[in-house]
Amino acid sequence: FLRAYAQLARLPKPQPRAVDVAALIRRVAEMEKRLTVAVAPGPDVTVTADSDQLEQLLINVIRNAADASVETGGGVRLSWAAGGGWLEIRIDDDGKGLPDTANLFVPFFTTKPNGSGIGLALAHLIVQRHGGRIWAESEEGVGSTFFVAIPYLVKSVLPQRHDRRRGDSTALTWNGEPLHVLIAEDEEINLRITAAILKRMGATVVRTADSIEVIGTGALHGVDTAIIVVNAH
Repeated sequence: FLRAYAQLARLPKPQPRAVDVAALIRRVAEMEKRLTVAVAPGPDVTVTADSDQLEQLLINVIRNAADASVETGGGVRLSWAAGGGWLEIRIDDDGKGLPDTANLFVPFFTTKPNGSGIGLALAHLIVQRHGGRIWAESEEGVGSTFFVAIPYLVKSVLPQRHDRRRGDSTALTWNGEPLHVLIAEDEEINLRITAAILKRMGATVVRTADSIEVIGTGALHGVDTAIIVVNAH
């Protein structure tokens, strides 16, 4: 317990430098020896971040994915995309899937008999220190997907998740009610990341890929408080 706690408590401040994303991803993928991590081709992109911490982040998430897939005889797939000043890394596994992902990044929470509950919590802390986001989507009997999103330049921290029970004053509201936001964006990575940020700030989000559909989609979903169009063409 003390060793695991120390990993979280003593995480140093990121030391940003140029990081070749493709080289980093391929290097970390090769570290997993229990199965072959399939790496999809991705864009040539360099981010300014702490290389050692990003490596540890990916090791932890890939190890978690491999743990799940080894149990089912499935695989792990790694891919990345870039756009709008953001890098998004995606890790897919063929594990059993989870009914709920809410506690995955809570320190010392684990679904494994011999797990420490520290790997994903440390990954979450590293992402936060880089001003980014990490989240998971899972379906029982299908598997899980983890998303890591960080800005090209590490210089800010995104707002923390809004907790309505605490009456968080940073939450997005309109006339005292949670803001209902419609995002129109034709690049999937920008759409997904913007939606994730707004949801963490307490907003209800409706997404559409076509700015022409804004009015019809807004009316269908009762969006009457705000519309955000991000780089729509």
